[in-house]
Parts: sequence; C-alpha cells; structure tokens
Amino acid sequence: MKQRILLVMGEAAWTLKAIHLACTIARRENRDLVLVKMVEMQHTGWLGMPEEGVDLTLEERRVWKNCVNTAHDYGVTPATEYFQYVDLTEAIPQAAEQYEASVVFATLPSYRFGFWRKFQLGLLERHMRQQGCALYTLAPTDPQADWTPSVVVSHQ
Repeated sequence: MKQRILLVMGEAAWTLKAIHLACTIARRENRDLVLVKMVEMQHTGWLGMPEEGVDLTLEERRVWKNCVNTAHDYGVTPATEYFQYVDLTEAIPQAAEQYEASVVFATLPSYRFGFWRKFQLGLLERHMRQQGCALYTLAPTDPQADWTPSVVVSHQ
C-alpha cells in the first residue's frame, strides 16, 4: 500500500514552501517522507550511472540541509534520494511509483514559452491521477484569483 509522501526538490523558494506542507501531512497521517533530488542525464544511455558523480551546488546543498532540518523539526525523518532522468515530466510519475508514494509535491521549471509549461503540467497531472497519486504543485488553482478589477477614469 502506498503510504509515502514524495517531495521532488525544485527551485529553492518553492522547495522551502513545499517542505512545510509535506511534513505537516507526513506527521498528521504518520507517513514516510522521501526527499528526491532529480538529476538530469543528457542521454538515456547514461541512466544508472553511479551517484558518486552527482555534484550539488552550494545552494542545492543548503536547500537540501534546510529541508532535512525542517523535517526533523516536524518530527519526521526523511529519506533522501537521487533520481536520474531524461524527461522530467515522465520521471516524476516514475519516481512516485518507485518510492510507492501516494502524495507527490513537485513542480516543473519555467520554459521560454509559458504554454509549454502549462501543457507539461497537464500531462504530469494526468499521469499522477492515473497512478492514484495526489499531486501538489503549489500553483494557484484559479489563475484569476489574484486579479483585481479596476477602472481608469480620466478627467477632461
């Protein structure tokens, strides 16, 4: 039975927000938490290379350590893993399956064309739904929610 929560580490600010939500659920529902750093491979033939070659930047190490410390503050002991991928949109559902996660916190990077990210998020949501996983991207569900109507009146 899938009982784990998977947090796919992304951009620093997003990850630090997501860790609090993931830990809250993990503690409340007594679930295991897995922090995953996705490692992009340039070629499918490179998948499965030893993890010793994984180099995290100073910022990535700082975020990783903050996430582990935050989890401990919540009383959760996270597992930390690396997951190699070529296509992130396909890799997140694969990671969820591998780590037997029923809840996944993940996002996709920004792309040059915003519609492509929206399309990729739609694919990701569909894959996760088919696997029976809840996906949390921390994106607003209603893009109009932050919109405030205004009227400009000119004096003549």
